[in-house]
Amino acid sequence: MSELWTAPTNCRVEGCTQQAVLHINHYGDGVILGTEHLCASHGEWYMRLSEFSWHVPGGVPKSEKEPVQAVLFRSVFLDGQTTMAMILKEKAGDRVFILPGDYYTSAAVGQSLQESERPGSHTAMGMLLKASGTSLLRVTVDSCDDSGHYRTSVVIQTEKGIQNTLDLRPSDALALSHVCRVPFLVNPSLLWDAR
Repeated sequence: MSELWTAPTNCRVEGCTQQAVLHINHYGDGVILGTEHLCASHGEWYMRLSEFSWHVPGGVPKSEKEPVQAVLFRSVFLDGQTTMAMILKEKAGDRVFILPGDYYTSAAVGQSLQESERPGSHTAMGMLLKASGTSLLRVTVDSCDDSGHYRTSVVIQTEKGIQNTLDLRPSDALALSHVCRVPFLVNPSLLWDAR
């Protein structure tokens, strides 16, 4: 069984003495900008997001047909929980895609954003693609099935133009898209209006 992650700190809002229960990494342009620690009251927006189902079979119907680009916006840890959420924000809008995971999922995605002498697993996957003359063309979270599993199509192409489509976990596809600098696309039916 996984240990529950807890950071012993108070809310970082000036004048607040409540215990922080939310720990939020902020991202911008593919890098970690900082970490915020909030109590439940000051983290109301994140608490409201946690009321949404992390896995949304079919999502909310949208009139759009084409997938939209989403970028890593926040990763949120809630004290006393073994799970966390990565929040991706629509690049050209305000809707969000909520990707559930755990500490290790977040760490792997975070590692894919960093340069290192020794590559992490997703960086190594990108290196293997390149070394074999294969490139990553497209990453799209297509749907969510009735058991709550996202279907994510990852399209690769060889030097000879042969294309293959793989179904990866969205967290692995997200990390690989960062490494290969390919946009991460999401079916609009899986986006939440989180305003």
